[in-house]
Amino acid sequence: MCAHHRPTIVVGIDGSRDGLLALDWAVELAARRRWAVRAIYVLAETRQAQPLPAAAGMDDGTEVLEDAADELERLGFTDATLDLRLGHPAEILLAAATDAALLVTGRRGAGGFDELVVGSVSQVCA
Repeated sequence: MCAHHRPTIVVGIDGSRDGLLALDWAVELAARRRWAVRAIYVLAETRQAQPLPAAAGMDDGTEVLEDAADELERLGFTDATLDLRLGHPAEILLAAATDAALLVTGRRGAGGFDELVVGSVSQVCA
């Protein structure tokens, strides 16, 4: 690791309460250790294609990222980045965490039926 490269905690956020708890936990650890946080919301590539413009109410990641930004502001933590990615959540998080000090996910996501079929992101990442 380069001397100028600070350790980073990658956090998977998904719009659930557990996702925000994971972000809170990561921020608390990062603040103590003077590390950075990179929170990532992954839009699953398995979702149905939508005609443009996107249908009203369709998840484009905006609400999840805004909630995470509000949480970071509430915590007073400024050394964080928020990313929106498209793909398989576990694959994206594992790839992003390759050079990270730590990968944090919530206990369970808001995936519903899809989660029951393919397994939770936290289980796959573990």
